[in-house]
Amino acid sequence: MSYFEYWKLEKAVPDNVCDLLISLGNWESGTVSTGVNEYGVDKEIRESDVTWIKDKFWLSTFFGFFNSINFESFKFELDGIEPLQLTKYKAPTNHYDFHIDGDGFNAYREGSINARKLSMSVLLNDDFEGGVFQYYTSHKPTDVPFEKGDILVFPSYYLHRVKPVTKGTRYSLVSWALGPKLK
Repeated sequence: MSYFEYWKLEKAVPDNVCDLLISLGNWESGTVSTGVNEYGVDKEIRESDVTWIKDKFWLSTFFGFFNSINFESFKFELDGIEPLQLTKYKAPTNHYDFHIDGDGFNAYREGSINARKLSMSVLLNDDFEGGVFQYYTSHKPTDVPFEKGDILVFPSYYLHRVKPVTKGTRYSLVSWALGPKLK
């Protein structure tokens, strides 16, 4: 389903696959950019745990979703996907404040010629409270309705956040599609 600011595929990932993905976690603290090619922990901006999925099967599967949505909507030149980030937000304070994932022009990491163009978030569970996903493209933040198994794809230069989880634990899978810088 298409919206002006993003694309959402409802229930695109079956419940059993969501549960399997959660079980792959080997958690470490999530980091944020603290400068050019520098990353660190800053709990005012981000408090969550992450793990990385680099298996070719999963990368290919989720790059397929990117390509499908991109073909229908954004029409960006894409040629790759970053490793998938499994993210865990625990109550009562875990969150990720407003940020962008990339600007479409600058390399996503040192030594790369590719930029992050599209971002994806997949909600993997629904037994938590809070943790609302919001984007900010106008004068106020907008909540995005999000259920287990939904895939959300949006340009990486959109300002977005995950509000604090107030009860339980929120799990999501995040990734970024890469390509030559925007023209």
